[in-house]
Amino acid sequence: MQIENERAGLICSVIANVNRNPKTRSTPYKPSDFVNCGKTADVKEQQKKKNDPQGIFDTLMMWAGRGGRK
Repeated sequence: MQIENERAGLICSVIANVNRNPKTRSTPYKPSDFVNCGKTADVKEQQKKKNDPQGIFDTLMMWAGRGGRK
């Protein structure tokens, strides 16, 4: 599972860096900015968040800069 998380983080960081404004954020994004890579102590809570469609949607909308439900 860690390899899949690292791959997902790499993809997210590439997309974010392509759309990054270097004037407002001079340092590039790293894969660890997007994926926890299994460092969470509570695995059940992580699994619950992973399978929650609304949570996934809200996270993507937050990353896209469009808010999301609070």
